[in-house]
Amino acid sequence: MILLLIQRVELYDKNRYRKVYYLTPSVDSILCDSDDNYIQLVKNRVISTYLNNFYLGNDNAVALGNTLQNDGTFNTINYQDQSRENWHPLKHMDNLVQIAFYLKQTSPFNTELFNKTDTALGYFVDQYSNFTSVNPYNTKQLLPMVFAYKYLIINNITGAYNGQSQSRSQDLMKSFTSLLNANGNYLTQVSNAYCVLFSSLNANDKVTLNQTIKKFTTLLTFTPGQQEGIKTDGSFFENGPMLNNGNYGNEILEIYFQIISLLSDRIPADSINVFNTLALQGNQWMIYSNKGNGYYHPAAVGSNITQIQGTQFYASPFMKLYQSRKAEYLVWLNRMNGSDPSLNTGNRQFFISDYMIHSRKTYSASLKYSSKRVLNSECVNIKEGLPTQKMSDGSFFLMVDGGKEYDGIYPLLDWQMIPGITSEPNYQQPVTCDKVSTLGNTVFDGSLSDGQYGMAVLDLHPSYSNDMTGKKSWFFFDEHIVFLGSNITSSSTDPNTQLLTSIDQRFYRQPVYTSLNQTSPLYNFDNSLNITWYHHNKIAVLFPTLNSTTPTTNNTKIPNNSTVNSNSTTGIDNSTVPIGANVFIKAQSKGGSWENIGSSSGGVSDTLLLTYIQHTPANQNQYQYMMIPNIEYSNFTSRIDSLFAAISIMRNDDHFHAVYHNELKLLQIVFWDTKQTFVTPFGFNITSGQPILLQVNMKNVTYYKLTVSDPTQTLSTVNIVFRALELSGSFASFSSMTNYTTIAFQLPAGNYAGAANTWEYKVLSHPASSNNGTTTGDASTTSSDTPSPKPTSPSIGSNLSIPSHLKFIILFLSILIYLI
Repeated sequence: MILLLIQRVELYDKNRYRKVYYLTPSVDSILCDSDDNYIQLVKNRVISTYLNNFYLGNDNAVALGNTLQNDGTFNTINYQDQSRENWHPLKHMDNLVQIAFYLKQTSPFNTELFNKTDTALGYFVDQYSNFTSVNPYNTKQLLPMVFAYKYLIINNITGAYNGQSQSRSQDLMKSFTSLLNANGNYLTQVSNAYCVLFSSLNANDKVTLNQTIKKFTTLLTFTPGQQEGIKTDGSFFENGPMLNNGNYGNEILEIYFQIISLLSDRIPADSINVFNTLALQGNQWMIYSNKGNGYYHPAAVGSNITQIQGTQFYASPFMKLYQSRKAEYLVWLNRMNGSDPSLNTGNRQFFISDYMIHSRKTYSASLKYSSKRVLNSECVNIKEGLPTQKMSDGSFFLMVDGGKEYDGIYPLLDWQMIPGITSEPNYQQPVTCDKVSTLGNTVFDGSLSDGQYGMAVLDLHPSYSNDMTGKKSWFFFDEHIVFLGSNITSSSTDPNTQLLTSIDQRFYRQPVYTSLNQTSPLYNFDNSLNITWYHHNKIAVLFPTLNSTTPTTNNTKIPNNSTVNSNSTTGIDNSTVPIGANVFIKAQSKGGSWENIGSSSGGVSDTLLLTYIQHTPANQNQYQYMMIPNIEYSNFTSRIDSLFAAISIMRNDDHFHAVYHNELKLLQIVFWDTKQTFVTPFGFNITSGQPILLQVNMKNVTYYKLTVSDPTQTLSTVNIVFRALELSGSFASFSSMTNYTTIAFQLPAGNYAGAANTWEYKVLSHPASSNNGTTTGDASTTSSDTPSPKPTSPSIGSNLSIPSHLKFIILFLSILIYLI
């Protein structure tokens, strides 16, 4: 953090700065008729912003002055502490700024306190190159940024008194100018430009100031492909193609909030929109913000997860000063301060970074998977992030309690069993830092979202294991989140190897109930349990079977222009059968330390609840379960049957993963391969010419909303054939010879490759299909591995759909007979 979030205290004479602080960009532009005037205006903004938001008052400044020692140090600061959260140079400079504001007001001027402050400033400058930290970011980026920003304030408040440290301080500020064109990763370039900005303001150097503004404008663009920087989906890459919104991206967030607030009248609107995408469409969704708390989802913070408070988010004080899309930022701030207890509602597809966020008003879930396009994790500074090698193997974190359920858990976490992943736990061979960060091995890894509902898929074959493979998918609805896995295998010959899917791992906070013990809590955690559900800490997990009957068309055939009862259109036996699963539920009292996983210090002890499925030949190579977030046990027990009945798991095999929500009339399908036909609950069948993700939402009997995405991010077009259905809409072509509609969906490309697109289609007719073999549509398919629906004989008086060429023949014969 560049600035400490500290309490605002009113000061009697700060109105002298406030008048420039509230100027709008248009007024500023009128006032700034020269660069010299503009430099002074920005300086005034810097000073007034600090005064209005960070100055703790005269009494605090006097108290700080009393702690100053003759050697220029403060006796309240531990100068041996190298941790990020308590790093002494940051506190040292902040104390000096506090005292400087007080000195400006003293009359007569307090020369004694000024001299002590000047000595303290000299101490900082003299020790500048000797400061060390366990985190190199502190010394390489954070230290120069803090000095540049705070020295500008000190110099403009007390510079007229020209202390003995003035010359050395000015030389250090001037040295920052050379950083503007220095090479480095994205954050390094941004932090360098930050230092140069305040250096140019301090020197009244309008040429360098303009160059710095141009540099920020250049950096505030969407970067393509695997390049570091801000992405069109709101992701942020740093240290290669690595999701880092909550780590380095959080630093970027605070820098840009400050810079754009200060220079909003000089930063182009397009550049500001790029930042808004990062903040509002990216970071905001990755943070659980309500009840006065802010926590990043774990997979969004990279190596920061191994630091104390590494997932915590503190709203930048500059956020409330930020003018662009101000109303949206105020909503975010209200969530942060607890005045608005609700969360974002929707589904966010981060198609570039292999990430998904699904939120409702009372919970927030995150999913991280991997592909050949994106690094799975990172390890820096010898051991920061060392345990996170498996973070992108389908890690799933669910927050229902203000985000606190994972706060401080990480020294205790079983990192071989990260929630949601399928893995072969290996506790014998320690991972080294150089083995943590790798690209994935597969390409059919991606997601689909219509903004409210979503799905994701992972072709599991981690780079650290040559033995394990599998197919994993996730389906996100309102109350239900469904998890499917198939073809889960290991070729390992080691008899000690276990193949496990971790369901959940969190603090053990409430009693555990299962289908075997509904009235009394579970206490025996030693054995596996054949259960159909369990409940713990406002989260229910259900274990259903595949749909118990094959869908038929007897009650789903929709004649042209007919009406159908909405409760009879699914073609599915809604009494989903819960067959259960062999689930291990373990409560473990554990102890750990932050030193074991990162650079922070301190011990932790608590009890964790771990639940998982063990894959053996006896229980097949698949799993299927669904989570119900934020549901109290008393409410859950009264709704068990309806919660099971709402979802039909239609396929979970090597050809398809498919889930149907009976109430939403929402079908989500993973086409793992081609040349296969999927039997829908709507009375028509679907064949795709390519492996693809497809969502079919029956809005009513005359409209379908179709959402498509390409996990490989390589296709420009995909042909999907809808058998026994005539649709009208974009890219659709109907064949009356076969009763097939072929839709050649046009897919996004470039910086939007992998994003989902949604179209609405009108149902012109729903004819019975008489061709159940090969399709003559455009999709590449030859046969079906599932029964196609048999044509239903229409009853007398029903509306028949007659192909257009037959209508012409009938009309011709009728006219001929009439003429004869």
